[in-house]
Amino acid sequence: MLEFRLKHPNPISCGSVFERFGPIAWWLHQGLIIRLRHPFQRTWSAVLSARARGVDVVFIYNLYPKALFGLVVKKESSYNQAGDLKGTVIGVGTADGSEVTFVRPILNEAGMVEGKDYTFLPVGDGGLAAAAFLRGDIKAYAAGVPDAAIMHARGLMLREITPEKNLAYFGNGFATLASFMKENPQVIEGFGRAIVRAAEFCKVPANREKVLQDAKKGNPQEAEDTALANALFDKVIERQTPLDLSKGWGYQPAEGWKLWHVGQVESGALKAPLPDLEAAYTNKFIKIWNGK
Repeated sequence: MLEFRLKHPNPISCGSVFERFGPIAWWLHQGLIIRLRHPFQRTWSAVLSARARGVDVVFIYNLYPKALFGLVVKKESSYNQAGDLKGTVIGVGTADGSEVTFVRPILNEAGMVEGKDYTFLPVGDGGLAAAAFLRGDIKAYAAGVPDAAIMHARGLMLREITPEKNLAYFGNGFATLASFMKENPQVIEGFGRAIVRAAEFCKVPANREKVLQDAKKGNPQEAEDTALANALFDKVIERQTPLDLSKGWGYQPAEGWKLWHVGQVESGALKAPLPDLEAAYTNKFIKIWNGK
């Protein structure tokens, strides 16, 4: 009998079982009974906002070391970098979505001005975005992980041109209260070791079908589309694999936190810089989790 319980589940925007539980499927495959009350899955923004309110919450595991969004073009196109998109229309899911916040700085850094050198066109997500590509309405798209997977599953081959430095804008991970971490270090150690073992299990090609079958238990309807399930699997594994594996699974680069922190202050999401940004995250358990 399997039981998987999250007291405060916080799936990311697409709600995909592969993104919510992808590596954790290994636990299910091992027949484990899991009850998680801490840590919680959280975004970096939730952690920064909570700390600004005086909540001593700490980000402990970087589940998505690469950005959850990316700038993509059709595989056969001649666009190789953001600057090549000058004079084009770039698709986005919605006019005020997170993907716009992510991709606009990339275009700005390429020396382009919105409304003059390029235009954003809200076309919707996934299949709707694929249709916009095929009609020629857009030349590029600010895609989230599920969007790229859906378009791939529909036969539209895409190529990512996101600058590598922008991939440092990492995505979701796991966080917990500093007090819980201090009082229960053995729980944090065991939790992280399980996540790392799960991630390593999922990366082995021979285990793909086992992971997909276990993920199917969490969302049978989504898993019925095997092409989509496999595309999601590939995108999630790619985004969850660290840029530098030598630093270990779950590692959090200081530069990534600095990028998000500055962005939150400049956008007004944070009224003022945090006085102790380094306290918002920890790599204390990385060596233990990765067996180093």
